[in-house]
Amino acid sequence: MKAKSPIVKVDWTGRMEVYSSSDYLPIRALAHRLKDGDKDGITKAAAIMADLVKEVPDYQHSVLVPMPGRKGSAGYTKALADEIAGLLGLEVSDMLTVKPHKPLYDRKAKKGIDGLKPFKFIVNGQIPEKPILIDNVLDTGTTAMSAFRALDGRASLVVLGSTVNYRQFNYPITVNMKEAEKPDPRTLEELKDEVKKAICDALFVKGSGLYDAGDIKAVQYAHDKTLSGKLKTPVPISDGQSVVRIGLTRQGFSKKDMPILYTQDGGILVEQMTNRQDLDAVLHELRNTYYNEYGNILSTFGRHTFKEGESFQMKGANYKVLETGTFMSLMKPFGGEGVKVADDMGKTKVLMASSHLSTVIYVQPHSQRLHDAMMQRYGQDIREPIKEALEKALKTDKVQQESVQKNKEMIKEKNSQEQAAREEQKKKDEIRRQEAQKEKDRKLQEKRKQEEQKLVAKKEPHLKVPGAVAQALLLSAVLETAKANGGVWLNASQKKAPGIFKETTQLSPYNVMLLSAHSDVNGFKTSQYLSFDKARTQGLPVMQGQEGVPLSWTKWDLYVNKYDKTDVKNHEAYLQVPAEERPNYQAVPKKEYRYMFNVEQTVFPSKSAKDFEKLVDSYGSQDGAKVIDMNQKEDSSIASTYNSLKAKHPDAILLFRNNDSYNTYNQDAETSSSKLDITLTSPKDMKGIDHLASFPHHQLDVYLPKLVRAGLRVAIVDEPMKNDIKTSKMQESKQEKEAADRMKVLVEQLNKRLVPVKAASSLERTHYDATRDAVLVAPQESYDNYTDYAHDMAVALVAATGSESRLNRQVRSAIQPENAEKYERLVQELSAGAIVSGLGLQARLSPENMNHVDYWSRELKEDTKLMGKLERDVNSVLESIDKLTKGETVDFAPLRGEKPMEIEMPMNYSISRELAKLPSAERKEFVVITDKSAKSAEVILPAGASMKVNNEIPGMNKSRIATALKKEGVDGDSITFYNAGGALGLHQPNGHFEGKDIMVDRLKQYNLIPVTRLDVSTLVAQKAEIEKVNLFPDKDNNYAIFIKPKGEQAITMYPAKEDVTTFFKSLKEPKGDAIRGDLGQKYYQLSHEHPELKKDLLTIDTGDVDLSRISNVNLYKSDTKAGIFMTATIDGKKQESREVSKADWNRFWLVEDQNQFKTQLATKIYDNVLHETRKEEAEPEVRQANVFRM
Repeated sequence: MKAKSPIVKVDWTGRMEVYSSSDYLPIRALAHRLKDGDKDGITKAAAIMADLVKEVPDYQHSVLVPMPGRKGSAGYTKALADEIAGLLGLEVSDMLTVKPHKPLYDRKAKKGIDGLKPFKFIVNGQIPEKPILIDNVLDTGTTAMSAFRALDGRASLVVLGSTVNYRQFNYPITVNMKEAEKPDPRTLEELKDEVKKAICDALFVKGSGLYDAGDIKAVQYAHDKTLSGKLKTPVPISDGQSVVRIGLTRQGFSKKDMPILYTQDGGILVEQMTNRQDLDAVLHELRNTYYNEYGNILSTFGRHTFKEGESFQMKGANYKVLETGTFMSLMKPFGGEGVKVADDMGKTKVLMASSHLSTVIYVQPHSQRLHDAMMQRYGQDIREPIKEALEKALKTDKVQQESVQKNKEMIKEKNSQEQAAREEQKKKDEIRRQEAQKEKDRKLQEKRKQEEQKLVAKKEPHLKVPGAVAQALLLSAVLETAKANGGVWLNASQKKAPGIFKETTQLSPYNVMLLSAHSDVNGFKTSQYLSFDKARTQGLPVMQGQEGVPLSWTKWDLYVNKYDKTDVKNHEAYLQVPAEERPNYQAVPKKEYRYMFNVEQTVFPSKSAKDFEKLVDSYGSQDGAKVIDMNQKEDSSIASTYNSLKAKHPDAILLFRNNDSYNTYNQDAETSSSKLDITLTSPKDMKGIDHLASFPHHQLDVYLPKLVRAGLRVAIVDEPMKNDIKTSKMQESKQEKEAADRMKVLVEQLNKRLVPVKAASSLERTHYDATRDAVLVAPQESYDNYTDYAHDMAVALVAATGSESRLNRQVRSAIQPENAEKYERLVQELSAGAIVSGLGLQARLSPENMNHVDYWSRELKEDTKLMGKLERDVNSVLESIDKLTKGETVDFAPLRGEKPMEIEMPMNYSISRELAKLPSAERKEFVVITDKSAKSAEVILPAGASMKVNNEIPGMNKSRIATALKKEGVDGDSITFYNAGGALGLHQPNGHFEGKDIMVDRLKQYNLIPVTRLDVSTLVAQKAEIEKVNLFPDKDNNYAIFIKPKGEQAITMYPAKEDVTTFFKSLKEPKGDAIRGDLGQKYYQLSHEHPELKKDLLTIDTGDVDLSRISNVNLYKSDTKAGIFMTATIDGKKQESREVSKADWNRFWLVEDQNQFKTQLATKIYDNVLHETRKEEAEPEVRQANVFRM
């Protein structure tokens, strides 16, 4: 198999041999000294690399070529090459130059892989026969391969060390690693410095020594506490102990963090270490524990400060940071800090900090980042000059501090005796006071504990009705509150979104809505909940008489064998199944209800009153919101207008037109409620209005005559009441402003990924236009408040998800057409309410849906299946919107229940299906099946490829592929193109591929470049001669498969569900016989590999019936009436014909001994006759016995 082409798009010739002394970490410090032009460092590096040059074949006739730097010519590499040449007596040719450029690190950080374009090196002079390139480190390989290409592919490369980063780009590079055999060139102090640096990097925490946009905020480490970290493997040292941990601890006057090594019995500062072997061993284990193969340091997502452009590794994958900041989410906690990243394939996603706080990542060491920043800004590492200046300042400061300290001690000594006496007396008094207080607190705690035990529930209370019924009653209750609360049905007091107390458990949107509804119905101050067991564990038991809210949970702890329905395993047993057999099992969902309790249903408010107040401040009602969103001035205006008109017309009932209803107030409300039999309410937030009764405006012709016939005078006020709010400009509270910012992000994301959102200045209300598949947005100025605007926007977006091309709810819900529209409106209102309440706003019903509340309430209580549909549809809506808001993609087909067009067959029997998985548009690979004897070829292109001419996938031009095949001897008229999926795919039985060559190829100009050769001869040969394959229902009406191999007994067993679908689909296909034959081959092989899967499904259990009593059994189709019938003789008496099922008739034609099957079947058909005869034979014995007893 040929190696992959490099990602950097250049045609490379040959393979470059690289000679390296070690990986990057051991030589990192020396490599930086090289880069900085340190003479001593160059000398040490040259000594190591001279031995590497000797490893190059025929090195004595080679010429050393230093690698140019980013300024265009060789710098420190020239000095390094000269030093090596002096040791070996070789020539140096500084013949390569290049256009000045930014460092590769900057280019890669800014543009990723796209920034790593090859360099155009200029060769000055004649290229030597055996050039050896000299550089310090091999990293991505781009510079090295560019120079290799410039030198006609002849050069070798010698470097001090190398990383593994070049492997990401598939360069043709072979690295020969040879550890230097020379003594360690590092001095003891240099070795100590390396250990210190490694410890500081390993224990670095964000906020200490921050690096930000090239600015050095601090160059020292600063920690408030001692930090330490464990080594993977203890390191034995010369004093007989083992180093088990590393740490940073403060010692001495300077208060600097001092690197320390911890053993079982104590610790020793790195500065005090004197044994080189001990230091080297610790350094080796340090790198083994905290560094990865890229030279990056172990960290966690939560302790690292990310910067745009940096790269890191997480869970074995490489990521590049594109953006940092705050990202929105509809799932709890509804947004937060995160990082938007791209992987090596360019795919982007958002990593939320709350979900990855403890996730392990590998990042560039802080010391390296700090060094790079200093070099970029100052041109040198300035830490040494700073260190020297600090040490000098500390010495001066120390003298001054000692003088000040001496004076303080003298003053302290003078007053110490007097102070000591006072302190001693104070301590005695304090001890007596504390003892008295402890006794008082103990008694009070004991009393509270006794009282608490009387109040708390001993075991978890359960509702008196099933969970689904309880949910239906709860939803019905909150919906009915909308009639009295001006349409508000959820989160009336604008509390923060519900959650699990002191946990970050993710709840489904539907369950979140139920918690909010339960909190509203019971008037709780927050929507913070916890389970009965968690409450007891936290010392906050649930009080007696409390009823929780049942939440829906799905458990996946049962697994059923796809081929044997009786083989059911729990999760523990499933884990014991061998890995290769687990695909034969599928998880079975089980729905259950778990009860949750509000914190106010526990002892928390009474036990920790202050903590409960803090909880209410954080999660309770925001901005002092009222149940009905009407301000003080508006309420005053209503009362004032009513009182003024009532004074003028004291004997009249005043009907005030208010939007879509007529309202009556105070005394008029009491009268109209009595006469019209309408609901009387007492609004809490309308100053001066004690009672309110209303009816829809379109029913005026119904209610007005009733008032008149009751002998009442009526005055209608159609003029809108004047108030002090200017409706031309929507006024927003603080809570609404915060919600508006979050809603803006939501709409922007859904406009890109769900449905077009368009402004429509002529509209009064926002809505979804199904004919245009767009959300048409009315101006905000047309709404009185932002809550109404947000509600209509949410309803429109939810409605868009239900379109035919997305979730297709009206078809999926399977509800009668006359009620489907009402159900759809309920889904819209519930989902929109969840969105709006999640923003901290009140959830209101649309005016036009208020008339459906009674219908919804009745259906929720009466239709037991409705809650399941609602839960499914509400969760589908909100989870889809949440994913789209995060920038993820949503495949709506599985959500709306559509089956895929193609049945994916298991890989152990269909060659066609496996070949369809190989073509790749990304890798520009396709499959070619060649029949050399027939000079024909079949080409499988990636899914989505068009079979039309001039409609091509890039890199897979069909005419060029045909030309390339003709070069290989294929007849141009015998080339057929297929698509990897769908109706245009290649669907052939395994035998079709016998004797043919199968290759995965790429196209280069007009030639085929082979990638992989596939050998399917074994799969083609694995065949038994199958005479018959059929499906039949068993006694429980489950489909079973019948296979009859030639010369062997028939086999019956249970097939996988997808194979049942494949079988029936094959009945309509021209080559269905071949497909069914492949199915037979599959289950024939499976029955031999797993004999326990074979079932005897054709033998009928005859029980204890004596079959000799049955004779002359006949099975036939009648000419006179429809159906299949049986006749038989039992005990010498011919029986009347009886009807036989079609399933038994089909099984009859499958068995080998049909006479035996007919006799067995007769025991089932004439069961009553056979047992009635036995009963009659037994009766004389009973009678004889009765006579005997008498």
